[in-house]
Amino acid sequence: MVTLLAEQSVDHKITNHLSILIGNYEYYYAAGLISQKIDIDPDIISAPEKLDNVIKKGLADFHPEDENTEYLCTLLKKYEMKSAEFDDDMKELFRLGKESGILNEDV
Repeated sequence: MVTLLAEQSVDHKITNHLSILIGNYEYYYAAGLISQKIDIDPDIISAPEKLDNVIKKGLADFHPEDENTEYLCTLLKKYEMKSAEFDDDMKELFRLGKESGILNEDV
């Protein structure tokens, strides 16, 4: 249930260009999404602060080709990691994001 809510929330935010990411669960799903576009070492996903640093560095040189990916980048750049806690739901959300097709859908 937690993973479904986070997944639906982020998908809605990306397609409608709304709001900000709320918490690490949404962040991890969004991180999985952006991992389709920038290289993220899977060994670091259990370290939220390290993952955040890698993503922000990767986004500095990344140029999105569509509006949904551009808004995803905006959400990730604005997010401030507040907790170093990691759990199995976050791992699952990253996987779901990595396998999602939302970035391939028409705006």
